[in-house]
Amino acid sequence: MAGKNIVTKYEFVSIIVSLLGHPIRLRIIKFLNDKKTATWKEIVEDLENMFGKLNPNTINFHLTMLVNKKIVKKEEEKYSLIDFEKNELIKSALKMVSEE
Repeated sequence: MAGKNIVTKYEFVSIIVSLLGHPIRLRIIKFLNDKKTATWKEIVEDLENMFGKLNPNTINFHLTMLVNKKIVKKEEEKYSLIDFEKNELIKSALKMVSEE
């Protein structure tokens, strides 16, 4: 039984690392962590400020991944992070990209 628990932990860590492995997704997480909630337009503006002009389909792809994996939630027309205080991987990643 312990073996199944370990595999689940490895799978969980693997999912989180893969989600954090793209600069657009990492920036979305950072932006929502700083702002708490944001509209689609605000997210697009922030990303384009950081990376230049982006295809809306690209942004939608990355944001949908975060929603599907329960990192980001969408309520009405606003996006926000799902509480991840216990997730050390995400907290560490945000700490690394935080501006001082």
